[in-house]
Order: sequence, then structure tokens, then C-alpha cells
Amino acid sequence: MNWKLLFNWSALRYMFDWTPAAVKAPRPYYKNVKHGQRVLCGYVVEVQYLYHGVRLILFTVERHTSLANKQQVLLDAVHFYRGVKQAVIVARKKQKQKR
Repeated sequence: MNWKLLFNWSALRYMFDWTPAAVKAPRPYYKNVKHGQRVLCGYVVEVQYLYHGVRLILFTVERHTSLANKQQVLLDAVHFYRGVKQAVIVARKKQKQKR
């Protein structure tokens, strides 16, 4: 019995490949409450992965203690954005080298 025929190795490889293809800058995420008021809940970073589509990563103001300030949450979102942006640049360079 040949195990290579039983498994689709490329599909299995793609399942664990979370290479980012694009990322959008952090934007504020608001929630509507009574009387039409909007409350800032956090910041959203939209990441598009090569094989898994678009994912929204939410950095919230409310944490376990609810003592997080909005500037720290924004800094966390920007730090994550810069890290993913560097990963996108590296992935594009690898794709160009393969060609």
C-alpha cells in the first residue's frame, strides 16, 4: 500500500501554511449603543493569507481587568501590523526568487 496515494500532501501542506499575502493598516472598531452613540471597542487589522483568505484581528480595549488604555491598544495593533507587513515583504521576495 502506497501512503503517498492516500494523502493529498499539497493540501495538507497548505492547511498549515499561514503565509500573509496582504495587510491593511489598523482602523478603529466602534460598537453602537443606545441612542445612536458609538463607543470605541478597539482596533481591527485585516490580514489576507495566501491559502486561508481574509482574517480580521481585533485588538480590544476591554481586557481581563478593563484597565487597558486606548493608546496601548493602538500601539499593539500597529506593532502587529508592522510585523505582518515585514512578513508580507519577505514572502514576496521568496516568490520572486522561485520564479
